[in-house]
Amino acid sequence: MDANLESNLHQITFDSGFWFYIPEIKIHLKTKIPIFDNEDPLNFKAYTLELPFFENQTKEAFFYFYNHELLGFFNECSHIKVPMDLGDHRFFDQNGNLICRVHGATFCPKTGLVKRGPARKPLLKILLNFYQETNILVIRGFYHSS
Repeated sequence: MDANLESNLHQITFDSGFWFYIPEIKIHLKTKIPIFDNEDPLNFKAYTLELPFFENQTKEAFFYFYNHELLGFFNECSHIKVPMDLGDHRFFDQNGNLICRVHGATFCPKTGLVKRGPARKPLLKILLNFYQETNILVIRGFYHSS
């Protein structure tokens, strides 16, 4: 893991549909975030990182480049609050959709919107900036796509 974050150092505030970290989380990445490979989506492994969450907890998030855009989501199915992977950092089905490997719900890999149930709500998407020249990831907050 690139960062050792203490969740009690970050406050989470809500404004206009977004939860924001105060202060923003800045991480100098030591490893590269993988580029999604549509040729072999079942074996693709995303980059994972623990982020502060509510009530001084942390929650795993996963990140990947998709069509030249860095995307991130919390690793929690919106159907039942369980991790979407099976502990192996694999989040895609054979069609290139995000999948909860526990109950089979699928989500759009770009937005986190539900494509097929049993989930009804989108995934929590990470609001971020990435500075490739310095390899710095800035986590600003998170939200539900609509």
